[in-house]
Amino acid sequence: MHPKPFRFRKTLKKRRKRWYLDRVFWFQSNSKGNAMLRASFIVLCGLLWTLPVWAGTLDAQAPNAGENAAEKTVEAPATPQEPTVADLFRSSDTTWKKRHRKGNIQKSLDFAETALKKATTDKERFDANWRIARACFWIAEWAKNDDIKEKMGKKGWETGQEAVKLQPKRVEGYYFGGISLAQYGKAIGVVSAVFKGVSGDYEEALEKAIKINAKYEMAGPTRGYGRYWFKLPAMKRDLDRSAKLLERSAKDAPQKLRTHFYLAETYLKRDKGDDREKARKALETCVGLDPKKEEYPDGILFKPQCKKLLEKEFGTKK
Repeated sequence: MHPKPFRFRKTLKKRRKRWYLDRVFWFQSNSKGNAMLRASFIVLCGLLWTLPVWAGTLDAQAPNAGENAAEKTVEAPATPQEPTVADLFRSSDTTWKKRHRKGNIQKSLDFAETALKKATTDKERFDANWRIARACFWIAEWAKNDDIKEKMGKKGWETGQEAVKLQPKRVEGYYFGGISLAQYGKAIGVVSAVFKGVSGDYEEALEKAIKINAKYEMAGPTRGYGRYWFKLPAMKRDLDRSAKLLERSAKDAPQKLRTHFYLAETYLKRDKGDDREKARKALETCVGLDPKKEEYPDGILFKPQCKKLLEKEFGTKK
């Protein structure tokens, strides 16, 4: 028998194992330099061992991180655009329709004046000027201060005239300019207005407005002109002409409360034949009308006046 080969193989196996361990774990040496190398080797092995784990974690988180970044991205607010001239006209008209609310009539005027500054065509300038005249009339009519009434009445007349120059065949400039001029005349006094020639300018403006479109603004031109002949001093007053014009206005726009009030006052001042009965009927009609079916801001101001005059003259409460 030959046991040596067996022992040889066993010995060879031990030697190979020893050789491998000596080289893999050489860092077990006691030297200081080898101690540092051992530490570096351990750290490196640890990093290499955990690298696949880190890579998997990063891969898993990458899509979510992108989504979160997208979610956190906030778009910068858009820069507000400057309103166009058409936008300003719409705003002026909207606030005009609600002019009974505090501050709205001034806003209506401001929008129109801004539109005039931005206007680039004659049509835009025309539309801006008559809107300015419209707002000036309302401010002047209800101003308690004569200085404001005079200033706004004059401004309304001047901007109305500008509108007339730009579009002489349109009614707006004649109408709103004319009724603004009437407020200017009230501020300086009717007699002074007559001697200054205001009366002639007003007559010309309203007559042209009637000729172009008598039914404009719920028969405003005939209503304004009829009221004019009522308001003149006695030497020029013409109540028959006033009644005729106001009757025409009431026929064209029967829902307009202001017209019925003006007509009743004309009948009462003239006081001929059945004028008092006509005045009573006009006032009763006015009281029975719904301001919402006409220009609400105007209607709500004249309904109480009709009630008050009806009670005063006829002792009737409605």
